[in-house]
Amino acid sequence: MRAVAGSVASSDPATQTDVVGRGPGLLVFTGSFQLAFMNHEARELSSRLTRCSNGRVAQGVLPTEVTELSERICRLLRERGEGKDREQLQLLRVSRPSSESVLFRAIGVPHSDGLQRSLILIFMEAIGRQEAGIAKQVKWKFGLSDRQAAVVEHLLEGLTNKEIANRLGIAEQTVKEHMKRIMEKTRTTTRTGALMQLFESSRSAS
Repeated sequence: MRAVAGSVASSDPATQTDVVGRGPGLLVFTGSFQLAFMNHEARELSSRLTRCSNGRVAQGVLPTEVTELSERICRLLRERGEGKDREQLQLLRVSRPSSESVLFRAIGVPHSDGLQRSLILIFMEAIGRQEAGIAKQVKWKFGLSDRQAAVVEHLLEGLTNKEIANRLGIAEQTVKEHMKRIMEKTRTTTRTGALMQLFESSRSAS
């Protein structure tokens, strides 16, 4: 699935202003992944991220992180329906392109009439390089081991337990054990909850 949103990017350099410190970008998709809304901040960030990835301004193409997170939220909505734990329908990811870092928060809003009436919200926010080093900043605060901090860094890239295991050269079950300890130390019960707690703590410390 490739996300295309009309004219996402502007070729006018004057419009490519710094969005760090502004309100977050917001994209709203239907359950069938049709773009229903996109604000100015999301349009600017999308332009900058797609330009970072291929060296030129892309016209009408959304960042791959938006597509991937939306697809994952769609799967969660299909699997869990309305769901009692809304945190289970949230995903967090930090992108690290060459020029800047962007925080993505994806939220699934289920509807009783099914997936077609559900919504997917994607928040995009440019963050400073200091904030991007979340694992290093909060390692001491939550008493994370070196390996646990490494797991957090890979989680922020949107990797699965299996992918993290391959990156670190350890067993997938070992990654699960590290994740269990991370949730205990952050006093949360889900991966997303742990990452959100770590991210908010890194911001308050900066």
